[in-house]
Amino acid sequence: MAEHKERRHKRYPIRWKAAVVFEKTLARPILHTETFDLSAGGGAIRTDYADLTGATVTILLALPTRQTNETQRVMRLLARVVSSLQAPGVTGYRHGMSFVNPSAESVAGLEELLKAAASGGTGVDPADAALAAAAKSSAAPAPAAPVGRLAALKAAAAQKVADDAARAKAESKEEKEDKVSEALKRTYFYLKDLVAQLDVLKPEMPAKNYAIHGVPEFTDFAWDVGHLDLRTREVTPIRKLFTRVTLDYRLSKGKPILKVERPSPANDRLRQVLKDYQLGFSSRDEKNERGAILKTIFGINFEVLCQLHFEGDYERHKLVLKTRNVERFGHGEHLIAPEAVTQEALEELTGYVLCESRSVGPLLLKTFG
Repeated sequence: MAEHKERRHKRYPIRWKAAVVFEKTLARPILHTETFDLSAGGGAIRTDYADLTGATVTILLALPTRQTNETQRVMRLLARVVSSLQAPGVTGYRHGMSFVNPSAESVAGLEELLKAAASGGTGVDPADAALAAAAKSSAAPAPAAPVGRLAALKAAAAQKVADDAARAKAESKEEKEDKVSEALKRTYFYLKDLVAQLDVLKPEMPAKNYAIHGVPEFTDFAWDVGHLDLRTREVTPIRKLFTRVTLDYRLSKGKPILKVERPSPANDRLRQVLKDYQLGFSSRDEKNERGAILKTIFGINFEVLCQLHFEGDYERHKLVLKTRNVERFGHGEHLIAPEAVTQEALEELTGYVLCESRSVGPLLLKTFG
């Protein structure tokens, strides 16, 4: 007969309200449930999920209040699910859990609360049929107010902030700078290779969004030429940081200059638009006998000057992407996490440059990382 290993902590048939915050990889919402039995070292909960064995979760326990006007207290404990069984007599599954590295203060405090709540009740072994008994009112557990959704969210948010702070603290300033520099380096070499191919192929651009009011012919372009610029900064004789990557390129198709007439005052509005979009143009005013401008004849170069500008923000340890006339007329600015600059993200950015997509793509999925 196998020897029964005595538990280190006594179990109590306590049914306290609890909230369970799952690991991000499980992609499950915060679960509101209750304990079936509890000790200072672990316990059991019930959920509708079948097998959670091995999962690490954060347990938020609603502790009993001593007075009617006392603020609800919540204890947060990290736990690992060590067993998952079909719950007898009820729907759902019973999950046994063991608390992970609880502090001595947490263990002592929880043990004291459990003893007081159980009022001298006997322990419960999770292997026996006590789950059904614990579900009956004869178990006489000490009820607690439910863990409110806001309290659970606050506790989960506080945990995330603490985890993020711990990760951030673990990285040195130099390591963070290297991440930014490496992201710019990946961007530079990818764009360098891309421009070399596009300058040879000069592909057609399905540019339908380059439109100027009253100039409907301003579409149908092809890649003309690109120029890539790189800036670096030497930190030490053996350490160099990439600081800036700029791609300037021109879309054109060798079409003749567009002739457009605008009466006053619409001529001033068009002139400003052409300047804002950095389009090359010439203009000639026609005046009446008194010298007043009647209209302006514009000659607009059939080409668009575009730019992708990546710059390292070494204060925030991010990348700043500024765009001009990419996929459409106008400017854009985005803050990007260094880890978002992957081969896949740069491939999607290429589709944006070639007017095949109307969004920057997965570069922005980790904007605030």
